[in-house]
Amino acid sequence: MKKTALCIVALTSLIGTSAVAADMAVKAPPPPIAPAATWTGCYVGIEGGGNWGETHSIAAAGPNVGATHSPSHDLSGGLFGGTLGCNYQITTNWVIGAEGDFSWTDQRGSAVTPPPFNTTVTITDTERWFGTARGRIGYLSNNLLIYATGGAAWTQLNLLEGNATFSESENRVLSGGTVGGGVEWRFAPQWSAKAEYLYVVYTPVQFFGVACCTLENRHLTDDIFRVGVNYSFGISPGK
Repeated sequence: MKKTALCIVALTSLIGTSAVAADMAVKAPPPPIAPAATWTGCYVGIEGGGNWGETHSIAAAGPNVGATHSPSHDLSGGLFGGTLGCNYQITTNWVIGAEGDFSWTDQRGSAVTPPPFNTTVTITDTERWFGTARGRIGYLSNNLLIYATGGAAWTQLNLLEGNATFSESENRVLSGGTVGGGVEWRFAPQWSAKAEYLYVVYTPVQFFGVACCTLENRHLTDDIFRVGVNYSFGISPGK
């Protein structure tokens, strides 16, 4: 009788163990974790902000060559434009890329010509547009990219010189270089917001200064601050 009872207990235990093992075997493994999207891909965006500059000119010909024709004065205005660029995430934390942008602006400022030139003449400088083509390198932490940027810049500058009896206007395209930096935050898989600062130095260009009837070399620098939103496409999955 005792042997029969022991056999029943052993058989019950064996059946239970087999059932547990079978139950474990049919359980599905946990789903794999999807790889995080990288910053590799291209994007388009819109941007807006403000720009502030400084300009002055030096007489380049005539009896007063080397004299200040237009004293140093400030420019200011707003801007609105678009961006096109591409990123490549080279490691977990580093991103490189290239970006171009074009913006319309109404940045302007005025000054009166000093002696020995015609002191009744006012010079008004107005930037119509500007654009840049730059490289970028940034450090990535979670969804925040902190980057440095630099490259080439262009702007159209209009010079209006005149007084109560005459006026004359000229347009020139200036080229130069720019450096700066910014932060970009990805708040959705294909959307990011950015804030950026650029400092631009343009190569001096010659205008014909009607106030002294001679050539003048116009110098111009700009400080640009803008914010924007980018839409990314062609995002690659993480490795």
